Amino acid sequence: MCLGAALLIGLALEKDIMNLVRFGSGAILLSYLGYLTYWAPSLEVAHDVVIVRNPFRTVRINLAAVTRIDTKFALSLYIEKVRVVAWAAPAPGRQMVARTSRAELNYLPETTYGVGGTVGLGDLPNSDSGAAAYLIRTRWQVIQAGLTSGAEIYAEDRKLVYRTQWHFARIAIFVGLATSFCLGITS
Repeated sequence: MCLGAALLIGLALEKDIMNLVRFGSGAILLSYLGYLTYWAPSLEVAHDVVIVRNPFRTVRINLAAVTRIDTKFALSLYIEKVRVVAWAAPAPGRQMVARTSRAELNYLPETTYGVGGTVGLGDLPNSDSGAAAYLIRTRWQVIQAGLTSGAEIYAEDRKLVYRTQWHFARIAIFVGLATSFCLGITS
């Protein structure tokens, strides 16, 4: 976002209105992409519902409907034949993997461990995907065991498997800025 703002300020300081009009939308587009990529995504675990907010859509998922939780490249929740990827919980980089000790891998939920008791790189508890997976798996195991009470489920979410809400305003802003940028470059 700062880079886009700096480009826009640089274009304005040139005092060339034509360049500002032609390339200003590109600077704004760059800032908007930074916002969509780094600030818009979020993940919320509320009782028996997981809310995954990605740049262009929000998905509400009933934890009882989740069939698998994966963390290979990012936290992914599988429901029926649908895969929902949480942009807010990417897998760790190699530096984080190198800094993780074996002691940190103890006491994880049972569904975290693979064949031979191995733990995937995305399941490291000090990573974004691993921390989110730990919270969701812990709650998911309780639900799978039938130890949760129906009182904890919100009334509107009792019959919910998953619900997708598209962010049409964000999509329209992105398309408008991208179109404006392309027109500015070609003119």
